[in-house]
Amino acid sequence: MKNRCLRMGCGKAIGRENKFGYSVMLFTYRIMEILKVKDGKEAMKMGIKRGMMVADYGCGPGIYTEFMAREVGKGGKVYAVDIQPAALEVVERRMRKRGISNVSVKLVKNGKTDIESGSVDMVIALDMFHNVADAGAFQTEIARILRKDGMLYLEYGHQDREAAFKKVEGTGIWSLANRDETKMILKKFKVNV
Repeated sequence: MKNRCLRMGCGKAIGRENKFGYSVMLFTYRIMEILKVKDGKEAMKMGIKRGMMVADYGCGPGIYTEFMAREVGKGGKVYAVDIQPAALEVVERRMRKRGISNVSVKLVKNGKTDIESGSVDMVIALDMFHNVADAGAFQTEIARILRKDGMLYLEYGHQDREAAFKKVEGTGIWSLANRDETKMILKKFKVNV
């Protein structure tokens, strides 16, 4: 069951040591991108504006990162954030190949990034919340990097939406701005996190 959970992404985050499993996931994402199942255009509906500082948290191979970078324009910046060094290498190659220069990759180490506190307008976390082992620590780090009026766009991932909502509600960090079948949009409630 443990190996199945690592492959399926249940419970704990996929470990850095599972390079084969991660390579399979990257290949799968590439196929979905070719077939236009995942093409990143969803990023255009997230309220991203020119000049924003955005963090693509759990960026994977950077499918959405690319669209976010185009949306914020040259005056904005996108942080591509992941626990997998291999993902960040893929993102760097992808951006270089496409001539995109407003993306900075950030590795999560011990649940933290080196993104400056209070510097990000919006954090977007797509299809990854179900992999987070410590939801409270994850949300505290997100709140730390967000500006006081920052927003978190959080997909439930592969988990029950009520369970996901309870993980968020229990922290006392957020106020709910919007919620639907696939995601929550949250505003920072506690400013000094």
